[in-house]
Amino acid sequence: MRKIACLIICFGFFVGCATASPGPATATTATAPSDAEYVASFNYTAPAQAALLSNKVTFTVLNPAYKTSGNLLWMQFPQFAKIDEATKQDLTEILIAKGFGVRGPFDSYDLITFQDKKDIDLLLMVTLAPTIDIKDIKEELVNDLGKKSPTAQTGNAEVSGAVNIELRESATKELMWAKSVPIKKFEYPFTSIIPRGQSYVPGKIYNFSPVVEGMAKGIEQQYLDIMATIYNLIDAQEMAILQKQAQELKSKRGY
Repeated sequence: MRKIACLIICFGFFVGCATASPGPATATTATAPSDAEYVASFNYTAPAQAALLSNKVTFTVLNPAYKTSGNLLWMQFPQFAKIDEATKQDLTEILIAKGFGVRGPFDSYDLITFQDKKDIDLLLMVTLAPTIDIKDIKEELVNDLGKKSPTAQTGNAEVSGAVNIELRESATKELMWAKSVPIKKFEYPFTSIIPRGQSYVPGKIYNFSPVVEGMAKGIEQQYLDIMATIYNLIDAQEMAILQKQAQELKSKRGY
């Protein structure tokens, strides 16, 4: 994968408990990631390039955003540590392969200067929105000083959701174009070992790492197809129409 831009994000690892089944898990607190955690790789190479700047539309690619059901931020577990950088770089590569100009990277929208907002036609914004349903939770219990404590936990997780893409006019951030690429539903079993001494609460998840590992592996397998779909959705003729509309909008707003 040819890397065009570089953005390094340090991800926190969430540990703790949340109730599962029938609904999604809820938030925990962040600590440092473990070196032993699986880290998924996200690789995509755009098709052969068009002539550089052959399409007179200029973009910038903003940092990916995340949307979750419940309060647990799945994409900030260490298993997803590479997805933020990969997504931003590969979207930039797609635009350059299509012959468009790309300004940036910018660490945030607020750091885009007034002149850059005038020169950039469209902001490309992506939101990763996976959903997960954890079910069929079972525990092995031991008697620990008169209390029941779990030592191992098994269950099944089902993942679906979408990758949402938006193009917005750069100065006003008005929405110009939106698409949604589905995350194809997949299901997997998980098993986790629980430290002794935990108070037993039926259906409570004590260790999310094996759950997130299965989720990361499934999305890792779909990543190439998701990026290929985004490549196909970005059409040069349609982008030229959006550029004209964006310029008209700028003019009306005094830019």
